[in-house]
Amino acid sequence: MWKNNGIDEVQKSLLEKNTISLGGEVDHDMFLYVREALLRLIGRGSPAITVLITSRGGSVKCGLDIYDALRSYPGEKTIIVHAYACSMAAVILQSGTRRVAMRHADILIHHIQQEQISLDVIRSPAEIAKMRNVMEKDQLRIYEILAGRTKRTVAEIQRVCVKDRKMTSEQAKALRLIDEIR
Repeated sequence: MWKNNGIDEVQKSLLEKNTISLGGEVDHDMFLYVREALLRLIGRGSPAITVLITSRGGSVKCGLDIYDALRSYPGEKTIIVHAYACSMAAVILQSGTRRVAMRHADILIHHIQQEQISLDVIRSPAEIAKMRNVMEKDQLRIYEILAGRTKRTVAEIQRVCVKDRKMTSEQAKALRLIDEIR
């Protein structure tokens, strides 16, 4: 099920070395790539893997799906942030058995945003309420993921999300978003 437009030769070569590269926007194509890669790795006995992240984030739904897929992978997972892991990429990072950031990497956690809202939704109080409820549920799930991995309270994570600013790898380690700096 490798699609020519979904997985390139570099990704295939990395997968042979038990490495998954997540670069660019967190979207449905990234989810399909991760799913396919994990299925192939499970077929090879679930070896320890390395996941490389350089992403500014993207879709909350796709990010949570990728987080779940990686979290359920039975092998050890070292996730390494190269330049940055922002927004949903920082949530995906939390699925790792070992979470690593390069010395000059940035990590960003913040409250979720909904960018594509139609005028029909804005005109309907019922639709706005429905959207807000979905966003609140997703945000709570993200708080719980971050709180669980950092051993912080949800209230502490909420305060960090309000700041909406990039953290250095040292700051991310102090918050326990990562385990190690390289």
